[in-house]
Amino acid sequence: TVEYTLLTPPTYSNLLYETFGYGEDTTSPGINATYYCFERQVVATQCNGSPAINDGDYSVTSNIVNPFGAWVNPTDHTPA
Repeated sequence: TVEYTLLTPPTYSNLLYETFGYGEDTTSPGINATYYCFERQVVATQCNGSPAINDGDYSVTSNIVNPFGAWVNPTDHTPA
């Protein structure tokens, strides 16, 4: 358990709102787009020449289209 007290933040920032596997792929406002490219995992909007999630890419998705090696695509059992 981690506890902390937020002292007068200038603006609210939610890095990730978890909805447990449903909804469209989306970006995250807490990710710095200067360093990370949002990978939608489709050719039309691919990052760095590949629709796979690679170094420097991130994806907020319910399905990894091109998993690497031991990556696991877990099944969500949460009711919609």
